[in-house]
This record gives sequence, C-alpha cells and structure tokens, in this order.
Amino acid sequence: MTRSISSKVLFFTIGIFLNSLFIFAQAPDTLWTRTFGGPGYDVARGIALMEDGGFLVAGTTKWDADKPYSVWVFKVDADGNMLWERNIGRQFFGQWGYSLKPTLDGGFVVAGSAMNDHGYSDVYIIKLDSEGKGGWGYTFGNDFENTMGYDVVGTPDSGIFAVGWQTVDKAGSNVYQVKTFHNGQWMFTNIFNWGLHCEARAVSRTFDEGYIVTGSVRPGGMDLTVGIFLQKLNMYGLEEGFTLSTWSGDQYGNSVQQTADSGYIVAGYHMGSSVPKKEPRVVRYDSKGKELWMKHYGREQAVHNEALHVEELPAGGFIVCGYDGFDMWVMRLDSQGDTLWTKSIGDPILQEAATQIVPLPDGGYIVAGERKIDSQNFDAYIVRLGPEEPIGTDTRNPLPPPEFVLYQNHPNPFSFETAISYQLPVPGLVNIVIYNVLGQAVATLVNEKMEAGFHTVHWNTGGIAGGVYLYCMRINGRQEIRRMIIHLSLIHISEPTRPY
Repeated sequence: MTRSISSKVLFFTIGIFLNSLFIFAQAPDTLWTRTFGGPGYDVARGIALMEDGGFLVAGTTKWDADKPYSVWVFKVDADGNMLWERNIGRQFFGQWGYSLKPTLDGGFVVAGSAMNDHGYSDVYIIKLDSEGKGGWGYTFGNDFENTMGYDVVGTPDSGIFAVGWQTVDKAGSNVYQVKTFHNGQWMFTNIFNWGLHCEARAVSRTFDEGYIVTGSVRPGGMDLTVGIFLQKLNMYGLEEGFTLSTWSGDQYGNSVQQTADSGYIVAGYHMGSSVPKKEPRVVRYDSKGKELWMKHYGREQAVHNEALHVEELPAGGFIVCGYDGFDMWVMRLDSQGDTLWTKSIGDPILQEAATQIVPLPDGGYIVAGERKIDSQNFDAYIVRLGPEEPIGTDTRNPLPPPEFVLYQNHPNPFSFETAISYQLPVPGLVNIVIYNVLGQAVATLVNEKMEAGFHTVHWNTGGIAGGVYLYCMRINGRQEIRRMIIHLSLIHISEPTRPY
C-alpha cells in the first residue's frame, strides 16, 4: 500500500490530536454470533470473505467417535446461516485443517496435516476454487517423521507455499517449507535448523513477491529460552534475512504480516519461566528485521492469554485476536502498539478462542474460532462485529473528520471483478482511476460528485492482462493510492484428489 505525503501528514496529525485529548475508539458492537458442529470436535481455524458477501470457513471436525478427524470446510452467508459443508480426507486416516487463505486466482487454500500409511503426519495442502469446492489435495513430508503444516499462501505463479515443522529423530524439530506448482505437484522443499526446536507457524507474501515467516526457535545447548524468529525469503525460497528476538523469556510467534511501510508485525505470546502463564505479545519490526517495539497485553488475573492473529488496517494501526482467559478476545492497536480498545466475547461459563480475524469493507470484522463445551466437545464459533464508533472525553473541540477513507479492494488478488469501497465525510468530486505499473491509466471508475457516506464501485477487468495495478482516488486536492493484483483464473477439477 502506498500513501500520498498529504495522507501521511493527515493521519499523523490526527494521531497526535487523539493522544492529546485522550480520545479513543469504541469497541464495535457484536452483530451476531453463531456456533456450528455436532457432538464431538468441531473447530474453525480460518475464515475468508467470498465475492458474494458470504464467508468460507475451514477447520477440523470429528462428529463420530468411530470416525477419524477430517478437514472441515463450510460456507455461511452474510448473516451467519450455513449454506453447505463438506469433509475432506481419507476415510480411515486423520486429517486436520489449520489455516485458510485466499489465492491469487480467486480461490482458496487450506493448510493442515494428514496421517500417512506409516502412522506419521504429513503436511496437507488443499486447493479450493472460488466456490470453495473443486480443486486438489496433496501431502508432503517424510514417511517416518511427523511433519505439520500450519500456514500457507498462494503465489504469483499460481502455486502454493506452506510452512510448518518436521521432527528430527523423533526428538528435535526443523522448520519445514514446501512450494508447489499450480497443479499441486512438488517444486521444492526448504528445511532450516537453527537449534534444538524450530517451528514455523505463519507465513505471508511480501511486496517483492517473496515471503515472511515467523515461529519459534529454542537454540539448545546452554540457552534454554525460546525466541520468536522472523525470516525473509525471496520468491525462489532463498533466505534473505533472519532475526531472533532479544526479549527476555520464552517468546512464540503465531502470525506475521508485512506492513504498509515495508516493515513487519508479529503476534504471539510469552510464556513465564517461574509461573506457567501465557501473555499476549505483539512485536513491530522495520524493513530490515530490526525490532522497533514489543508490547504485552491481557488480563493479569487470567492464566492463559494468547494473540493468534494480527492484521494491519487500511486507516493505520492493527487488529489482533486470540483468547483472554476463557473468552474470545479482540484488540485494536494504534501504530505504536498502544491499546485503543479491547473486546471479550463469549459465554460466561464456556471457553472461547479466536483464531483469525478479517477486516470487512464496511469497517467491521469477521472472527473465526472455537467454543469449548467440555473436554471432549468443541464447536466452531463465528462472530461478526460492526464498524467502530469514535467516542471522546474532551468536548472542547471536536476531532475534524478525515478527508476520506479508501479501503483495500476485495477480493484481492482477483481474477475478473473486484469491489473498491470508500468513505466520504462530506460531498465532493470523486475521481478513481486504475493505473498499470508504467503509470498508464487503464480505466476510470468514478469521475463525478458523490454524496457523503459509504460507497462501493465494482470493476470488471474485461480480460485485461494479469499483474500488479494501482488504483488512485482523488477528492478535494487529496489523493490515496492502493495496490491490487489481477491473476487470471485457472481450470479446476471438480473434486479434490485424495491426499495420497
């Protein structure tokens, strides 16, 4: 994402004004909550917004005590009503789904693990089409070592890149990474060993089409502490940089994303050495992997608090989710990691956790996770939050509204059509133009006076060449620029192949 200098100054000025007047954002309302599943183990690990406004959810299910675990994919509409569901995997072998991400061709990919014929787990990658149904599924690993796949992204060449870990002689572990071609066939494998235990938990694409990976490392020897690692790879999977956290105590990374200024944000937790207590941590890095700040959060009286997912927001700052004691937990941070608001969601008796949160075009959020009924029974737990509402404790001078807000297009990447939303505080002449990387205008979407409020414009590419494009919005002498990626659709088979 690229911002104009005037927009940066505007947001910086607003930030100073907010701090000086002690004005904070108010936690959004809960629009609805839904639980899904039957007796047994049913959890949601990932969620994604679909083109029709519904949501695709992936996780793990085990409805019958006599049946193995299987990857569980289902779709709900905008109001949380289930439209369909399906189980994926072999009948007599266990499969687990750990993450769900959109891909560059408009489809989706699930990362997880699957038991092989020798009783060990393999990385399991499932590619789904734009409807969440057709695609393929393959496993990767070692027949006689456990290999787990925790996170995954689509790549510009229509392939898949997944990360996790693999045991070493049934004792230590190495970081395991695998890249596939567009049809799921193996391209290359990376194995990294920086100590006794090395585990990759999350991966995201970077602006240069490479990857940023995080997880945890226990160096071994006399050093018994665990540190968060940040690893930068280029598009070919070659390591370009590596950082191990310097903060005291055991640190674990669960989620990573490159930020608009080319830095990185990691969410995870700290484990106390004297008292076995988890404490949420968020760490900010610059573009070279240098630690800028680390903040910790959570209720003091809660024994287990963990941050599981982080996203940078279009207007700046971050949204984080996880669990805070026995509740699903969502937290809004500013750009320096200071808390603007927190929200706990859940039943006062039961235990809930949030595994992924996705910002929505209307300014709200969709959250996926789980609800623990008892030691044997879990349900998938999906929550929709509305937009944030500002409040203030100082009414001497009201905060002036921003010139406008331009949101990231959705879906992105996309194949043929995408939606661009924007918010106007006052009426004005709006101009939205699409440019290619050479700076040539390829389409004008809006060039007229628009009323104040929330607006959405749809763009059908009409078969334009795939690649990186920029969309620029101008109003009242201000402008905002964002990046989008067009990737032409591939032909998908009707059903995923078996994982072996």
